[in-house]
Order: sequence, then C-alpha cells, then structure tokens
Amino acid sequence: MVSGEQLIFDFFRTINTNFDFENFLVGSKNLEVFSVLKSWSSGRGSKIIYLWGESSVGKTHLLHSALKMIGERSIYIPLKEVEGLEPSLFSGLAEVGVLALDDVDSISGKIEFEESLFNLFNLVVSNGARLILSAKDHPYRQGFVLKDLISRLNSHSVYKLWKLADLEKEKAIGMIATRMGIKADDLVWAYILRKSRRDMASLVDLLKDLDEYSLKHNRLLTVPFVRDFLNSDDFK
Repeated sequence: MVSGEQLIFDFFRTINTNFDFENFLVGSKNLEVFSVLKSWSSGRGSKIIYLWGESSVGKTHLLHSALKMIGERSIYIPLKEVEGLEPSLFSGLAEVGVLALDDVDSISGKIEFEESLFNLFNLVVSNGARLILSAKDHPYRQGFVLKDLISRLNSHSVYKLWKLADLEKEKAIGMIATRMGIKADDLVWAYILRKSRRDMASLVDLLKDLDEYSLKHNRLLTVPFVRDFLNSDDFK
C-alpha cells in the first residue's frame, strides 16, 4: 500500500484533506493536547488517546490531521455517519496499525456496541496498535453502561479539547477567510462574532455565505455590508 494512504470502507470514502495541524488554531488551553496528538502521529508517546469536547471545537479536524501525518495504513470511521451500523464493524479493525474512531458517543448506552468496542480496545492494546477516539464528554460522563469499557478508556490518555476564547475565534475566522481568499479587516471578524452564532461550524458556514453574497453583489466585506447581509432575506 502506498505510504500514508488511508484505507476507506465503502460506507465512508470522503477524507477531508484540507484538515491539517498547520491550519488548526490551537488556542492557549489546547497546547498540551495538540502536542500530544502530533506525537501520537509520529509514533511517540501515548498509543491510545481519548479526545473529548463539545461540538464544533475541532475534534474531527484533529483526527483527520493526525491521520494525515501517518506513514502507514490507517482507518478513519465517523461512527455517527455510518448507515446501518452494526457491532460487528469493530471486528478485525485491530489488525490495522492506526485507527481513528470519531463520535464514539453515538454508541454509548448500546451494550452490544460497547462490548464490541471493549474487545477491540483490548486487541489494540495487545497488538501494540494506535487508536484515537473522539466523543462529546469524558468517559465517566459519556453514558457508557459497560463499566469495563469506561475503565479501559480512562486508563489511557484522556484529554479535553477546549473551545477557543473570543479573541482566538476572531483570529481563527481571519485565518479561515484567508484560506478561502476572502479579504477583510479585523473589525469585520469582531462584528461577525458579536452578531452570529459563536460555534466554529456556524461561523465557517457564515463565511461561505458571505463570500457568495459578496461575489453576487461585487462588494468587499465591510461591517456595513455584513450588517446588510445579516438583515437580508438571503441570511437564514
């Protein structure tokens, strides 16, 4: 297999190659976990990492970024997006050297899935494989019912990914806009943050809408222009 190639199952073929460590705004609270994940990608440090945090803080971004640096076969599975998900999915995955399971909270409380994940976890440990998991909450609070699974998850590296502070979000919006070819001054980003939903997913969607709206009207992004857009019928 080609070095760095990811093995993708039929149920999920799209890997977001735009995600990498370089375009992730770390934030002051996430410096340690960011360093740990880069070490994980290089085969150093903890082999198993459980990453948790609320929606839109960048968990999926970091999972993609970590796998992008891997120089061996790897599999990424977004559990909440898999249609007809069965517990048997986890069978045989431990044979893969590097594995990322996104949104494991989507199987919490489902005992057959938890037992299957528990067995996979033990095989990953015995095989010396690398595993990274993401969820919305800490293993103790995520809603898992299998106590042995909770114990296993908590026995390795558990890190919270914190949301960015407001000034960091402004910087992140500006960085994303630059990558999209959108030009505006910092006053625009500050205004957007004050007047829109504050999670990063919503902010990125708003940037896309603003970019389309500015092209349609052949105008640059300014505070008055953004205000007009937010008050227009085009903004939903």
